Amino acid sequence: MEVSWSDDAWEQFTSVLDYWDSRNYSNRYSMTLSDNVLSYIEMILDNPFAGRQSEYGDTRSIAVEHYSIIYKVLPNQIRIVAFWDGRQNPDKLINIMN
Repeated sequence: MEVSWSDDAWEQFTSVLDYWDSRNYSNRYSMTLSDNVLSYIEMILDNPFAGRQSEYGDTRSIAVEHYSIIYKVLPNQIRIVAFWDGRQNPDKLINIMN
């Protein structure tokens, strides 16, 4: 299996990392977060149904700290469709998922 990111998900992920780099004047936390996300993605590759079924169609979700990786399990691929900060207004996620 391979992993692919939607353009929106990749933009969300990199925006979060950029935010923490700017806020902390260092990339230390964003590097740690990135490593954690990669570890969870590897876990998803090993067990694609590890994440809980989400309320957004045929997607699944797995939590990484305050964030969620929202993904679809396709025949030969894990497609990450959103990287969501759970502290945001959930209505924004509904708009993204539609």
